[in-house]
Amino acid sequence: VERAGDSSWGVNAGLLWRASRSWRIGGHYRPGPEFDFGLSSDAEMTAIAMPDVHSAGVAYQPGDGSLTLGLQWDRLRYPELRNVDGSVWARPGPSNRLHLGGEYVFLDWAPVTAFRAGTWIDSDRPRLRQPAEGPASEDVLHGAFGFGLVWTSFQLDVGFDLSKRENTLSVSMIFSL
Repeated sequence: VERAGDSSWGVNAGLLWRASRSWRIGGHYRPGPEFDFGLSSDAEMTAIAMPDVHSAGVAYQPGDGSLTLGLQWDRLRYPELRNVDGSVWARPGPSNRLHLGGEYVFLDWAPVTAFRAGTWIDSDRPRLRQPAEGPASEDVLHGAFGFGLVWTSFQLDVGFDLSKRENTLSVSMIFSL
């Protein structure tokens, strides 16, 4: 795939309302990006679009802020997928995801250490199917857990997402100058 690759700018919009010292309510919108690709160096370029995401959530953080519990609902709107000739290949439709999780932070440890655990349901997940009709695939329950370490100028976060369909490891590092 010699011609694969694209870049673009994107916009995310979100709101956070601190309803009280312990409660936060928020919302988020991210339009799905589009990518151009070709299957070979002489193939016509075609675009593939990712889903738009709408989210709403609530978080509860009692006491000294060491514990946080959260609930989030995501609505993903998938675009139609088209063949190179422009004909519709699949109409995935919308998908819903419900997330429930918690985090406990040991604020007096050096480095500051956080442990996280949660679960989420991948509901109405579209699958690529031909022809462009048919039911979405079954709901899939995910279990997630991870940890984070924070030093003065460096942060490391590691997370695992496990399900019967797929397993994911995520690692994030942040350097502050």
